[in-house]
Amino acid sequence: IDKKGKKVRIAFPEGSNERIIRASRRILEEGVGTPVLMGVEEEIHSIAERLLVNLDGMEIINPVTHKSYEAMVQRFFDLRSRKGINLEEAKRMMHRRHYYGPMLLLNNEVDVVVCGQTRYYPDSIRPALQTIPLTEGIKHVSGLYMLMFKDRVIFLADTTVNIKPDAETLAEIALSAMDTVKRFDITPKAAMLSFSNFGSVDHDLAKLVRKAAKIVRERRPDAIFDGEMQANTALNERILHRDFPFSKLQEPANLLIFPDVTSGNIAYKLLMELGGAEAIGPILTGFSLPYHVLQRGSSVEAIVDVAAIGAVEALEKRKK
Repeated sequence: IDKKGKKVRIAFPEGSNERIIRASRRILEEGVGTPVLMGVEEEIHSIAERLLVNLDGMEIINPVTHKSYEAMVQRFFDLRSRKGINLEEAKRMMHRRHYYGPMLLLNNEVDVVVCGQTRYYPDSIRPALQTIPLTEGIKHVSGLYMLMFKDRVIFLADTTVNIKPDAETLAEIALSAMDTVKRFDITPKAAMLSFSNFGSVDHDLAKLVRKAAKIVRERRPDAIFDGEMQANTALNERILHRDFPFSKLQEPANLLIFPDVTSGNIAYKLLMELGGAEAIGPILTGFSLPYHVLQRGSSVEAIVDVAAIGAVEALEKRKK
């Protein structure tokens, strides 16, 4: 809720999903925002009744009967008419909740969109990439996870989007991730990871990370950031002090930037399974509006966490 008492409206394109409905009740009760369930009203009410979930205080939007449908069709057509979409196709696509959701966000009718509970990640992120502008100065969307251990919090990026980034994209991932970490009132201490320590390996893959790190240092010279470095170097203060006293990173990193999505995705899942970390995310960075994609089959707790992150983003944007 902002200073004017206006609640954040959080849209769920998969509004008839059982976990989404349960999470929406929690979101409402915990004051995170107002859930907007997208789907057929009768179906959503029937499922909620079976689950014994009270829908009072929530909203339901069916794109087919929504008051803004025609306006959304026209705006979507205007956005995509030079990318192969005709008016009839725009009408059909606006029947799809995963496309209607980001259009509601673009039209300021909701403040956050959270989707992906029942769809594969690429299918959920694609509608947003086709409609929502990116943050100024950013050309690529990326994803990060916050991993909570007993004694520390670590952020990992990119874990979900960019399969094989070039140096420029990798630098953008780092910059976006640092900005996101700051949103949690945490000072980012970032390490760009490789199998090489500061030029110790003369290989193209290490050179790519080295180049990306150089771009980040040039664009953000005051940041607590360095690379390329191995993972144990980034997390071991003794190694940093003993072997690399020149590094700007002299404390264990709390933000790890991986060279590709393969290593990032494997790492966060290993840390969850073997390290006992609690994962919050994925958190999408790069969009100019709060749009987040869940991992398929997320728990109620994970849905609530991601919705809360989106709500905080929305409130920040209102202030600006």
